[in-house]
Amino acid sequence: MDKQLTVLITRPQPGADAFAAMLPDLKTVISPTMVIKPVPADLGAPDVVILTSRHAIATVAALDHQPLCYCVGTATTEKAQAAGLLARLGGETAQDTAARVLADKPKGSILYARGRHVSFDMVGALTSGGLLARELVVYDQIAQVLSPQALEVLKSGVDVVVPLFSVRSAALFFKGCPADAKLRVVAMSTSIAQTVPRQHADRLSISPNPDAKSMADTVRKAAFFVKRLEQGQ
Repeated sequence: MDKQLTVLITRPQPGADAFAAMLPDLKTVISPTMVIKPVPADLGAPDVVILTSRHAIATVAALDHQPLCYCVGTATTEKAQAAGLLARLGGETAQDTAARVLADKPKGSILYARGRHVSFDMVGALTSGGLLARELVVYDQIAQVLSPQALEVLKSGVDVVVPLFSVRSAALFFKGCPADAKLRVVAMSTSIAQTVPRQHADRLSISPNPDAKSMADTVRKAAFFVKRLEQGQ
């Protein structure tokens, strides 16, 4: 097979294709470790909704009223606004967004529309800060095994740059990754980096900002570094 350095993208669709399009100068293989499935849910009539992912937007947009939405990340905020929601940027991380909501102290009922698997206790953070909030699962992240093409690349001995966008996707990737794969890991955050097995810790980069553009820039830098090492520079 082609021994060219490869970027293995494991984030769910449609984000995987969008991220690959940001790396036209690099060979990419897409193998999502999760598939997103909506979960039927009765949201009630919340005054405020917290969105940590784009995957909850469609469910909230279907409400017959317009709650104020605090969003994690610029991309989610823009997608929520494009869907017609009254959305504002809460912060670039869930923790920052919780802090923003606590500072604003919005009036009315607060709902956290979330996936089945989360790494931060949003409701716990808000409750401990004196706000009443509830949470509801509106989508599931169903685990997927690595594709035959992904496994072939990982077993080939070629250098593989792996961007990891969530704690869950990182855990699922390493569960299926061959132990001797030649990895260069790019983590979106410190919390994700902490899930990386020790044998790959010296080939780990952390994105300066938790967004796709910063991740793409860090992937390109990691790929450039690997290529220079191969050339003995």
